[in-house]
Amino acid sequence: MRIHDASTYERLWDFDTGQGEVNQATFSPDGNTLATSGGDGTVQIWDRVSRQKLRSIAAHEGSVFNSIFSPDGKLLITCGREATVHIWNAAQGERVGSLEGHSDVVHRIAITGDGQ
Repeated sequence: MRIHDASTYERLWDFDTGQGEVNQATFSPDGNTLATSGGDGTVQIWDRVSRQKLRSIAAHEGSVFNSIFSPDGKLLITCGREATVHIWNAAQGERVGSLEGHSDVVHRIAITGDGQ
């Protein structure tokens, strides 16, 4: 995985997530936390400043396709190979809810700026 500065294109950080393929990466709203969505079914949570892994969440059976933080950074929402979206406490890595009833795999998720 490589992280670059978006304005200068300077490479800031190279690291191996240990997830096999990384399907997607997203920063928390404050920019201090990075979540990587992996082909191994996990979401890895990283501290941007220390560059250390904070936790690993066994999020889905099979690949995790997408993860996003809520606007306040308190929740992490994930989707993967199964037809369920999971909602996690971002600080603790504990699941706090699930959105079920999708007829097929959920590939992408989005959340509005006001958290809806």
